[in-house]
Amino acid sequence: MFDVGFSELILLAIVALVVLGPEKLPHAARILGAWVGRIRRTVSTMQAEIEREVATQEIRSKLESEFSEIGGPDLVKELQEERRQLESDWQETRHALANDAAMTVQSAPTPDQSLLAQAAKPLEEVEVDGEKAYREWLEAQRQNRIAPPSSSASGDQSAP
Repeated sequence: MFDVGFSELILLAIVALVVLGPEKLPHAARILGAWVGRIRRTVSTMQAEIEREVATQEIRSKLESEFSEIGGPDLVKELQEERRQLESDWQETRHALANDAAMTVQSAPTPDQSLLAQAAKPLEEVEVDGEKAYREWLEAQRQNRIAPPSSSASGDQSAP
């Protein structure tokens, strides 16, 4: 840094000894060493920071060149247009569903009051005829031609 040889250092030490004296010279040497250490640390920190900035700039320029190679600006425009189209389709679908739901509610049949009253009868008033209910169920099964489950162990199903 400062091209100082051994003879110049000896000359500086003799001058410092004469000017400061033997009592203050060790203290002055410690302070000088501390300052030199601080300056070296500051310089090395600045060098590392500059190297990081240069590396960051190189990476940024490399990414920008690769981004432009794959059609980056055009790709971004295409993605933005696709997003707008999807949002538009979504809004149309929401409006269509809302209109369908409103029409369904308006066109729903009103329940018959007599059916509601009949369904709301207390259990004590309902007449239960087990045999009549069984016969109605059996007749419904015959009309629908649903075969009852077979009771054979082999699993063969036969026609009724």
